[in-house]
Amino acid sequence: MNHAIFIMIFLHEPDSDPGRRPKANRATIQVCGLDRGAG
Repeated sequence: MNHAIFIMIFLHEPDSDPGRRPKANRATIQVCGLDRGAG
């Protein structure tokens, strides 16, 4: 459940920071890979 929350937070992250966007995207992918069942 915690992983799903993190994914939601990353998805809700604003796209105002182009430098921060890829970082969040990478983290989301990593979390998704760790907890595939949540997705």
